[in-house]
Amino acid sequence: MTPEDLKAAREYARALARWACGGKNSRGKLDPLYVEVTQGRDAKGNWKHYSSCGDLLHWHAEQMGVDEPWINRDGHGRKWEFIGDRGNIGKLQAPHGPAIATPVGYLPEAGDYLMCWNTGNGDVHVRIAGNTNAGILETFDYGAGGMSDTEFPGASCGSVELVTNNGHLDLRSIRTKAIKRVQKVIPLQIIVDLSKKLPVMTGEAIDELEKRVP
Repeated sequence: MTPEDLKAAREYARALARWACGGKNSRGKLDPLYVEVTQGRDAKGNWKHYSSCGDLLHWHAEQMGVDEPWINRDGHGRKWEFIGDRGNIGKLQAPHGPAIATPVGYLPEAGDYLMCWNTGNGDVHVRIAGNTNAGILETFDYGAGGMSDTEFPGASCGSVELVTNNGHLDLRSIRTKAIKRVQKVIPLQIIVDLSKKLPVMTGEAIDELEKRVP
């Protein structure tokens, strides 16, 4: 893949994630696309008990043409799992998935998958990176409201500050200043390399996705 092809893949991956998250309007948990991405698991009776952040990454990888055993979705001969390392987050990591430890000096690029936590004890969150401007990273998140018993927010497009700390990368909330460390990543290049059939990623295809953002 040429640098120009990877650039197009980043633009497409960003547009795909932005559409899934609803742009500035976000998406509630009853939104048809949100239900499609989560395959109906984040139903009203489950709002207080289900975290959908990993669903976005597995759906996004599948949309990018990845058909690997670690994709945690029903269909294509697979069945969604939730137990331990066979759940959404566990399947992204070894020994199942392709996540790698965050390289020293790493800075996110559009379409990269970010796995963030401080203690790993109930504070894990995964998201997709968008564009970076003046140290502010655009992010695409499912499980945006945590496990709250409300329809909104289900998915959102947000922004965080990038903070480097002794070779580590932290994401800092602009509003609360809370920090969460990027512990593992799946760079978009890995997703592209694993893809069995990349989508059409022309400028026209990207424009079409952008038109579908609410």
